[in-house]
Amino acid sequence: MINELSVLGSTKLKDSEMFFRSVVAQQSKVQASKQAIALRDQHQCLKELKYDDLILSMDFFGMCPENKVQYSAMKEEIRSRYHQSSSSTNLD
Repeated sequence: MINELSVLGSTKLKDSEMFFRSVVAQQSKVQASKQAIALRDQHQCLKELKYDDLILSMDFFGMCPENKVQYSAMKEEIRSRYHQSSSSTNLD
């Protein structure tokens, strides 16, 4: 009977260790996922900033009138967005 209880106790201990390891592994996966999401968001933000910079640096010379209107509106929208962003940070 004592031998059976000893085996049962060691089995429970092994089960507990396995559960603890699986919890640690899950926490590691969650942390890695959070880091991947943060990096993806940073990358997307950089892409958007580069695109905005490209639009702001465009020269309208030689563009057809329709494109001039379109890109002028885009430039104005970007400028107003940056202005709002800088205004809100100055208030903080």
